[in-house]
Amino acid sequence: MCIINTGVIIEHESYIGDFSHISIGAILCGNVVINENVFIGANSTVIQGINIGKNSIIGANSTVIRNILKNSKCYGVVKKGEIYENKQYRKYNAKSIARGI
Repeated sequence: MCIINTGVIIEHESYIGDFSHISIGAILCGNVVINENVFIGANSTVIQGINIGKNSIIGANSTVIRNILKNSKCYGVVKKGEIYENKQYRKYNAKSIARGI
């Protein structure tokens, strides 16, 4: 069982795990894997072929263009060098450090 809000677009061959929540206006391009207990914020986009690990949170208006590890919190454009947080691995760019994130 998962929650899929109004206005969500889910393309071909995508998998959504149990207890996941996909907020209003999100777009999941084809071949996306959303594991268990994942929250995807409003108006977010997940590019084709991405795997989002279990217990992860994707912030509102985010664009995911690389795989996300389990137990992660991601915001903005999630790519190499951008805002990314995980309990075992932390990587921030200078812009996010200046904002105090």
